[in-house]
Amino acid sequence: MAFQKELSEFESQDEEKAEELKGVIVDARNELHGRENKADKQSNTLIQRINRALLLENVLRQCGYAQRGNTWQSPNSESGSFGVRMFAKTHKDQRWISFHESDRPIGTTTSSGHQVGDAFDLLCYYQFGDDHKVALSTLANKYIPTLKEEQREFMRAAEAEAAKLSALTAPVELSFASQIFDPGRFNVAKIAPRDFMLGELILGKYISVLQGPGGAGKSVMSIVIAISVALGLELIPGMEVKRARNVLMLNNEDDLDELMRRIDAVCRFYGIDLGRLSERFFVRSGYEHAAVMATIHPDGQVVETEHVADLVEFCLDNRIDLITADPLISLHGSNENDNAEMDGVVKIFRNICARTQAAVLLLAHTRKMGKDSEAGAGDPEAMRGASSLKDGGRITFSLARMSRENAKVRGIPWRIANNLVRMDDGKKNLTELDPETKWFKLTGVEITN
Repeated sequence: MAFQKELSEFESQDEEKAEELKGVIVDARNELHGRENKADKQSNTLIQRINRALLLENVLRQCGYAQRGNTWQSPNSESGSFGVRMFAKTHKDQRWISFHESDRPIGTTTSSGHQVGDAFDLLCYYQFGDDHKVALSTLANKYIPTLKEEQREFMRAAEAEAAKLSALTAPVELSFASQIFDPGRFNVAKIAPRDFMLGELILGKYISVLQGPGGAGKSVMSIVIAISVALGLELIPGMEVKRARNVLMLNNEDDLDELMRRIDAVCRFYGIDLGRLSERFFVRSGYEHAAVMATIHPDGQVVETEHVADLVEFCLDNRIDLITADPLISLHGSNENDNAEMDGVVKIFRNICARTQAAVLLLAHTRKMGKDSEAGAGDPEAMRGASSLKDGGRITFSLARMSRENAKVRGIPWRIANNLVRMDDGKKNLTELDPETKWFKLTGVEITN
């Protein structure tokens, strides 16, 4: 067996010392087996699969361990000795054992006082600050290619089970008391930072709303935002994009040809090769077959449609981090002026955020503002319909064309001012509002077709 083969490598050492070392490793192996049998089975299985996708020797080097023959020196060592060895727990699971006192925080302490662990323990400590939850989630998504398939199967099973149960008779799985936490015992340092994707306007797992009157450029701006996030580019000045993300654009207003014309125009304007969007940016036109996420049940309740399960499945399959939905009014069958119904619609989109961990950007119209096109700029109350939408979105921002009065005050000819659009923060629950107005010019672009 591989374990015996590893032990045989120590035969060339002093016989008494080799026997002692064999005993230590055998004890470590047995203790690991006992502890893992008692560990959380799901987490343990994921860790095993992560370890089997990694080569321990490479991970040791990656974490700063220096090799000499069959021994390794810890980057934490003060003595300079090579006190780390590899051994095989089974033929598939490589492990390490450390005789360095400085490695005490890593892995598991055996009854003999030595540290023992695996590749996951090393990466968890050195790359994730010993945050087991974050390390498990990140490494599982990176090294287990079938994890998304398993999540999808779980969601299918959950959807099927939910369909069998009435919302009123479904059993409560968790008691009220079990969901109460003591803040004094909560380790705030281990909470992941807020996942802002575009400045402070798009936030992972939450709803943002872009509001504005018809013709203000909401659809074009949503495409610019989507491409910016998909490619990790700061296309909107001052709107930082930290990294590239996968994006899904839902649009029920235009057919696929028209959407591709607009996407092509945006790419041409910014000098972007359209091919760069491949496997990053996905488009679903609902011009002929609308993507509707919410409808009214015969009992009067707002319920999700079958499209929601399909959407969640697609997002999990393709690692979607941002969903843009244009326009909101086309995505549900509710009365937009009814607070209770719109609250149900918002809850469905919030649930989509929770199930996919993606941000959702909803495009909504404002009320008719009369002759002053800038009257509702930055005002969430100007949003058309019930207040549930503005209340449900964590972030709202607006687009509005420059008014004739503003153009006159600024001395800008109307032929130019008519194509100037302002962007204003409306509501931010988690950060400060930006007091500055950003101005953009709508520009025509010669497209391919």
